[in-house]
Amino acid sequence: MMFSYEVDRERLRLVTVWTGDVTMQGALEHIENRAAQDTIGYAQLIDATGARVVFSSAEAGRIAQAMKLHAGDRPLGPTAFLVSNDCDFGMYRLFGTLADDAYVVNVFRSRHEALRWLGWEAESGELKAGDRINLDAA
Repeated sequence: MMFSYEVDRERLRLVTVWTGDVTMQGALEHIENRAAQDTIGYAQLIDATGARVVFSSAEAGRIAQAMKLHAGDRPLGPTAFLVSNDCDFGMYRLFGTLADDAYVVNVFRSRHEALRWLGWEAESGELKAGDRINLDAA
């Protein structure tokens, strides 16, 4: 799994792109990177249209648990997942359900709908003067 993200510290938001196989380890690494960068409270759009889920439903629960641990430290920003297939749509929905009220997640097939849900629809979805970070995950 490879992920990159652009950080907009002015508007407290991230646009993240995931490619390749999304593993539990890769998702956990992404969470820890966000915590280390102090962006875990930012609203986030994850474009996972170039990726595919390979973690199990049990592993989705472990990922959700990791987010809940961070929610104890600070409020978490909402995340919109943008996906291109039914299987991934279902797995990210399951993840959102398992995250419960600690982490607000929604899943979309349309970028426009995802941006609208995040309240970014009036803007291009581009970030202002952000930092670009590229990482390979396990």
